[in-house]
Amino acid sequence: MLRPVWQSALPDLPANQGVGIGTLGDLDGDGFDELVATDCSSMQRRAALIRGRDGHSTPEGLNVTLRPHHRVDAELSLEIAHGFVNVGDTDGDGRPEIAMIECGFQPYARFPPSGVWLLAMDPWRIVRVWRRDVDSFGAFVLPIGDFDGDGRTDLLTVNDYYPAALEVLSVDREESVWRLELPWDGAHISGVIAMGDIDGGGCTEVMLTLSLRGVPYWMQCLLRGEDGTILWTRSAASPQEVPGPLSLSVAGDVDGDSVVDLWVIGKTDVEWHDLIAIQSGRDGRFLRSCESACTYLYESATCVDLDGDGVRELVLLWSVVPKQHQNLVEIISSRTMAPLFQHSCEEFDSLAVLGTPDGVRLVLGDESRLQAFDLVRVEAGR
Repeated sequence: MLRPVWQSALPDLPANQGVGIGTLGDLDGDGFDELVATDCSSMQRRAALIRGRDGHSTPEGLNVTLRPHHRVDAELSLEIAHGFVNVGDTDGDGRPEIAMIECGFQPYARFPPSGVWLLAMDPWRIVRVWRRDVDSFGAFVLPIGDFDGDGRTDLLTVNDYYPAALEVLSVDREESVWRLELPWDGAHISGVIAMGDIDGGGCTEVMLTLSLRGVPYWMQCLLRGEDGTILWTRSAASPQEVPGPLSLSVAGDVDGDSVVDLWVIGKTDVEWHDLIAIQSGRDGRFLRSCESACTYLYESATCVDLDGDGVRELVLLWSVVPKQHQNLVEIISSRTMAPLFQHSCEEFDSLAVLGTPDGVRLVLGDESRLQAFDLVRVEAGR
């Protein structure tokens, strides 16, 4: 069951636009993860840092005003902030920094990324801003480890298309430490996830999902963090040949080979139901799988082990009846691939999972508010 613990009205964000939420980890040392809430309006300028313990917003945190900037190749103001990520300690002060993606706005089109900000805490301040005169720089950003050997964490940023490329950024320089353009023509990177240091080289390996022009239709590949070497790929010639991944998240070591495995959500070719699977991080094989009768996924995340196998469970927020606000929160067991928990929620369409000293806290959001619930009981192994 879920026990309500707090509610936040998000007074500083525009109402009726939708709210995106994400977890930043425990920033203040109280044992509760913090989260960031960003409005989903077309001209977003603000983000709120929310304390996971009580739902209070922190006015001094993430109070970022984007200064005017125009790309030289388009009359496009970059004034949307999203994609906040805890990237660890990049400056050696013992406190984590927060990376932020800066985007532009095109009506009825994509939000083209063109910048990456690095923000420090205590006090909150801008450490560095990297910008490129292309509309694909900074689509994703994540910590990759000490790439250049200076003893500090470096950042991997992904150019999602034209060209699809990886760049490594160091906090003390403007130019990239390293850049790799992917060899597939017309590739569009739709997802990226850090896999941890699989080969012991000191950098995290990176999993990418891509859509391609022609054959193959889509591709999933694992790249070595030190040099971008392709370790394995998985692909299909058409959408129906093999279910393509819609989202990836780390599950843990399911098969005991000391390599983290993945939760994968994709579409099947049977009535377009959602396929839920655990995938081997070593070679891409599906280790376990099931199908869901639900067909529209709002959000997915993972939470701590609840069924006793040491692997993270999958948390899903479904729209059961699209456009009628009949939604469902579901937790899938990594051991049995069956639901451990289900909860109907009519109003909410965004999800974040917070770590707490005592277990799992789910935060659900709608157009203008957040509500947190503690998970107090599941039927383990059901």
